[in-house]
Amino acid sequence: MQKLTRTLVLPVISSLCLITYSAKAEPQAALNEQALQAEAKARIAQFGSTLKGTLKQAIQSGGLVKGIEVCRDEAPRIAETYSTDGWKVGRTSHKVRNPDNQPDSWELEQINRFQKAMSGGQAAASLMVTQLQNDRFRLAKPIVTEGLCLACHGSQIADDVQAVLGEHYPQDLATGFSAGELRGIFSVEKSLP
Repeated sequence: MQKLTRTLVLPVISSLCLITYSAKAEPQAALNEQALQAEAKARIAQFGSTLKGTLKQAIQSGGLVKGIEVCRDEAPRIAETYSTDGWKVGRTSHKVRNPDNQPDSWELEQINRFQKAMSGGQAAASLMVTQLQNDRFRLAKPIVTEGLCLACHGSQIADDVQAVLGEHYPQDLATGFSAGELRGIFSVEKSLP
């Protein structure tokens, strides 16, 4: 029996990617990838919303120093809350605060893609990369530096905040950002059966 193959051209960020697949497997594979993508995006939205709300509340009640504690202590716990059922939710950057949070090679590749696309004028909200390979699905979405981020990640950081950052993160690289700049990525993955 002859195997039918098709080639699709799909835009990926600002380049084109050729994908060859079996026509027989197309509907199921596409449905599975769509479901994985929807679940990953939902987990990112929940994680981001919970973290941002927790951070805002901490800063309102205890100032920026309390916000640093939330990022250091609560952010990993919040990520764990959404890292269930084989999913792993996290965030990383090209300029990390915590040296234990270095991006892997795939994450770094996506950070570089997003930086290039955003510097070329593409809106961060339109950017996302997925990979479905063997027994693992991955998704990366940009994290954009917002006004709230600048107090601890910008170019002008208050002395008391800088002192606390230096105490907790002596190798801190996560400063010097501007509003609207790529701060890092949400990185989600799932091991598949």
